[in-house]
Parts: sequence; structure tokens; C-alpha cells
Amino acid sequence: MQRVSKVVIALALSTSPLIVGCPPQIRWQADPYDRVHGPTRQTGQLTFVYFRAWYLIECTQFEDTVLRDPAVVEAVSAMACCMLNFDWDRSLAEAWSLSRPPAYAITAPDGRVLVAGEGNISKEALLADIRKAKSVFGQNSGRR
Repeated sequence: MQRVSKVVIALALSTSPLIVGCPPQIRWQADPYDRVHGPTRQTGQLTFVYFRAWYLIECTQFEDTVLRDPAVVEAVSAMACCMLNFDWDRSLAEAWSLSRPPAYAITAPDGRVLVAGEGNISKEALLADIRKAKSVFGQNSGRR
């Protein structure tokens, strides 16, 4: 019985972003990408999609250093933020040419991937991609 309890606890921890370390400062939506992204078609928001693997130290390090950084939190604050399990959502990641976690993509309201990155992602690289996505989106949509 004790072994079953440990398995249940491990499964619960692996699916909860607030428990496993995903920064609570970012408003993560714990839904599939389509459900998180769908409303952005009306609101005109960008969607920040983070692919993680609960068992990889690289994901924990990315979350503890990059995703908790105040500049990153501020940069994604106006976006719909979606955290996905890389193993469960591998087909979506691969469709966006992402092959390993940690990985991210920023999509426009029409679903186009504006920028994406994977692996050893620095704060500077992520912030540069966020600026690029906002710039590309602004140029293509007439927003400023």
C-alpha cells in the first residue's frame, strides 16, 4: 500500500506546475495548448508555450533561474502562458521543430510560431526571442 501511495504522489507532483517548481509568478494555464491558445484569437494575445519534462534537471534549472527572473516574468505577463509536458505533447513540439526539453515557442493569435528555442536557454536568449516575437507580431498585425 505504501508503494502505491508513493506512485500516486509522484504522479500528482509531476502534473502540477506550482508544486514541481514552475514559477508561480507566471500565470500558467494548466490546459492543453488549443484551450489556452483559442481565446487569443479574439484577444489578440501572444501565447507562450513551455515544454518541460518533470524528470530533467535542465528543466528545473531553467525554471529556477530563467523563468523566475523578474524581467522574464514581466516580458510574458501580457501573454497567455501554457506549460506542457514534453513527453505527452511531443507531437506538438515536433511539429514546431522542438526535439528536447526545456523548450518554448511563442505563437501569434493565428497559430503561427513566431520564435522557438530549446535546450540550454539563457535569460538573455529568451528575452531576445520575446522581443523578436513582439516585434514580428507588431509588424504583421499593425500593432505598435
